[in-house]
Amino acid sequence: ESSLYAPIKLKVEQVMRGETNPPGGHSRDLWAKRVVNDLLKTSPSPYVRRGFLAVMLWLVSIWVPSWIVDYGFLQSTGLGKLKTIIQAG
Repeated sequence: ESSLYAPIKLKVEQVMRGETNPPGGHSRDLWAKRVVNDLLKTSPSPYVRRGFLAVMLWLVSIWVPSWIVDYGFLQSTGLGKLKTIIQAG
């Protein structure tokens, strides 16, 4: 595969499917139902915070420096590994 993301494909797919979430975090069906309900409101909020730890992550984004949040995101999604691979050339 010629994609730049090929080296982390499996990790990204796991994250997208929710397989890296702790057991019992949330169900995809419940998440989807709540998001759709939020978006179909007469005046929907410009921000939709749903899913496992969504509110906590929002609070973290307010109180924790953005570089720490970014670092955690890079490590948990496999993008940190991709960055290392690209930098190594």
